[in-house]
Amino acid sequence: MRNPNYHVPIPNGNYDVIIFAAEDEYATPNRKGDIYIEGVNRGTINAYVAAGNKMQAAAKFVFSNIAVTDGFLDFYTVNVPHRFASRRAFW
Repeated sequence: MRNPNYHVPIPNGNYDVIIFAAEDEYATPNRKGDIYIEGVNRGTINAYVAAGNKMQAAAKFVFSNIAVTDGFLDFYTVNVPHRFASRRAFW
């Protein structure tokens, strides 16, 4: 299942993208999501585990050297099968 898209206007260039996420619904290490930035799967994230197995604690994910070529930074998550990623976790 694909979660809401983020489509942020930004000048073209290469960026380090920092995303903060927090587990706000279910405290379980099985809630994971694949993060796509600029259409490329950048890996699976798990905010609960990354925040030290703490509920509602922010976890920081850094993705380096992301090329923006269309004037918009696009990212979204896709739930890993049989696991769920919070749709409200990203800002």
